[in-house]
Formats: sequence, structure tokens, C-alpha cells
Amino acid sequence: YSRWEANFARILNLLKIKWVFQPEVFDLKFQKYTPDFYLPEYDLYVEIKNFLSDYSVRRDKAFRKLYPDKNLSLILKPEYTKLQNVFYEYIPRL
Repeated sequence: YSRWEANFARILNLLKIKWVFQPEVFDLKFQKYTPDFYLPEYDLYVEIKNFLSDYSVRRDKAFRKLYPDKNLSLILKPEYTKLQNVFYEYIPRL
């Protein structure tokens, strides 16, 4: 895990939301893609990213085009920072 992924997992655990880490590999034709999390109760894949590089944007667009039936949510730095601020006191420091 990255620190952000680990903290997101801790938040999900705190909220008692079931999750699977890197649950599935998707073929995007030019590469394989493994979203960070899958939340089965919401049928939602989640990708945690600090920022979207051109490469990440291309990958995201390809995923959404090739797998329109899959729900993918991106958590970028602004959203992650909000989560961190809300849950900071509840996330154990290791």
C-alpha cells in the first residue's frame, strides 16, 4: 500500500465498509489496470491518486470506455485531504 491507500483502508474499516484491495485486473489493450479498491456493497472501484498525469488520464478514459458497466471513483488529492481532515484523529499512526 501507499500511505494514502493504507489510510483509505483504515477509514473504510472504521466505517465498517467491506473492501477488497486490488481485486481485479482489466485489460486496456495498451496495458493492464488494477484499481486500488473494490467496495462490493456499492459495486464500486476506487482509485487513489495524488494527481492525474497524462498517462493516468489516458488509462482512466480507456477503462471507462472499455468497461462502461463498471463504476470507478477517483479520489484525488483534494478529496483525500478532506477525508484525512475528517478522519485524522481516528486513523492510527504507525
